[in-house]
Amino acid sequence: MSVGLGVASILASFLMLSLALLAVRVLAAEKVLPFGCAMVAAFLLFWAVEAVRGWMAANGRL
Repeated sequence: MSVGLGVASILASFLMLSLALLAVRVLAAEKVLPFGCAMVAAFLLFWAVEAVRGWMAANGRL
C-alpha cells in the first residue's frame, strides 16, 4: 500500500462524511447535531476496535 493511496482513501472518506452531513442538513435540518454526534461516536468506536486489534497483532495474540 502506498502513502498516496492512503491519503486518497482518507480524502474519499472525508468527502463521503461531508456529503452525508450535507444530506442530513438538507433533508432533516433538526437532526444534524444528533447525526454528527453519532458519526463521531461510531468513528471513535471503530478506532478503538482497530487499536485493540493492532495492539493484539503487534503482541502476537491475533
